[in-house]
Amino acid sequence: MNESQSLRINQVSGNDTYQVELNESQSLGINQVSGNDTYHVKLNESQSLGINQVSGNDTYHVKLNESQSLGINQVSGNDTYQVEMNESQSLGINQVSGNDTYQVELNESQSLGINQVSGNDTYHVKLNESQSLGINQVSGNDTYQVEMNESQSLGINQVSGNDTYHVKLNESQSLGINQVSGNDTYQVELNESQSLGINHVSGNDTYHVKLNESQSLGINQVSGNDTYQVELNESQSLGINQVSGNDTYQVELNESQSLGINQVSGNDTYHVKLNESQSLGINQVSGNDTYQVEMNESQSLRINQVSGNDTYQVELNESQSLRINQVSGNDTYQVEMNESQSLGINQVSGNDTYQVEMSESQSLGIN
Repeated sequence: MNESQSLRINQVSGNDTYQVELNESQSLGINQVSGNDTYHVKLNESQSLGINQVSGNDTYHVKLNESQSLGINQVSGNDTYQVEMNESQSLGINQVSGNDTYQVELNESQSLGINQVSGNDTYHVKLNESQSLGINQVSGNDTYQVEMNESQSLGINQVSGNDTYHVKLNESQSLGINQVSGNDTYQVELNESQSLGINHVSGNDTYHVKLNESQSLGINQVSGNDTYQVELNESQSLGINQVSGNDTYQVELNESQSLGINQVSGNDTYHVKLNESQSLGINQVSGNDTYQVEMNESQSLRINQVSGNDTYQVELNESQSLRINQVSGNDTYQVEMNESQSLGINQVSGNDTYQVEMSESQSLGIN
């Protein structure tokens, strides 16, 4: 079709295949489609698919070139979208309640442009420049497989579903997720000067995060029951503030790093491996926490203002001490010390239990 035309197909209930090329100001013009259809569509200029009230299990193979959108509304089927968008385009999908799969490549200043999504969807998305997913009000159980390259963020707001994010961030990016109340899983690789950038998180989430350089998780106001599996490589910290949930941290710190956790009031479990000149760096801890810590060289736990009922399972190897101050909780310490070490605990007013193995020239060092 060449000019200002549409297919004009109404009330389609069959299992059809459409191979259509639209050139100028055209649309498919299909309404009330309930079949299991396949669409092979090429859109060239200022066009949209123009499909409304679609309840079938459809597959869309669509190429969008300029200022176009899919233009699909009220979609309740289990659809697959394979879409290539080039410039200033968005999918333009609203009120989607189906279980859909989106395979989308976004090139420049584009966003998915999906609103009010309640289905269980899978997004395979590649973002290239200054783009965001642009997804709002998402209540489904979705899976996002996203690669972001430059100055991008996921741009997801008001997410209440149980989602899985497989995200690779390359440069100066953040996830950009706000007001997340679902039970989500984040599998994230951060490369340079990036942070997760997650705020107002109240769900029960799992974070599988690899941080490479000068990065932090950048998570604030976290009240959920979360699990963090984090590898920190260089001059990084978790960067978590105002954490009130019951969280589990599985963290490996490699060089000059600290957990960097402040104002922690939850019942947390820390599985931490410290390698060189590191400390846990935890302050103002009032929860009932468990610390399973392995320290190798010239390190200390450095925990201050601890009022919770905590359990410390610590192995100290060389010239290390626990260095815990102002401890008023009912704590349990399971400590193995090897050489010239002391517990280094001051101002202890709680009802604590110490299970300590000392090897050489050591003292408990409790005042």
